[in-house]
Amino acid sequence: MFELGTVVRPGGEGVALAVLRTVGGKGTTDETVGHRFAEVAATVSAALAAAGRPDCEITLSPDPHAEDEIRALVTVAGRSVGHLAVHGLTGTAAGQRAVSAEIALDTVLELPECRPEVAAPLGRPAVRLDIGLVVPDTVHTADVLRALRACGPLLLSGHVADVYLGTGVPDGHRAVTVRLEFGSPWRTLTTDEARRACAEGVAAAERLGVRRR
Repeated sequence: MFELGTVVRPGGEGVALAVLRTVGGKGTTDETVGHRFAEVAATVSAALAAAGRPDCEITLSPDPHAEDEIRALVTVAGRSVGHLAVHGLTGTAAGQRAVSAEIALDTVLELPECRPEVAAPLGRPAVRLDIGLVVPDTVHTADVLRALRACGPLLLSGHVADVYLGTGVPDGHRAVTVRLEFGSPWRTLTTDEARRACAEGVAAAERLGVRRR
């Protein structure tokens, strides 16, 4: 469920984006919770990228006193703009759990401008590649996206499509899927050409400690 509207904060009213994804009852596995959490995280990343902020970071909160089962902070350019959480529901849904997110869009829009790169219409089909990466928690997603620019002039755009924190991901890392689009205004690219260009960008990202999944 998505909702965009006005919220009341201690400093006054603001505009926020809210996302809610139900998880299930107490018998729900940790893997399912991880999948739902990753879905909401990817939704938040995509929404912020569409708002001109592809440099968002989603980091698990180290606060051991947090009431939520899992809590993560969302930051853009080092400034907190919202959070994600796994928590129990109340009322008629008591006993169920959900993943929720709230993003202060008015705060995002007040930050220094950082719009995603948008290419002019090609008139020719682009080649889309989804690249799975394992990223150390010490490496910012924005740095990974900057490294992928080494793909060269055929790269039209790139954004985070998914973030996964569950089973199979080493401690201190997160699994990130980046969606890259390649194209040329002069001709239709082949998939092999896009993959060769992609390899250059991945090699640059690997120098940050990132590896392919």
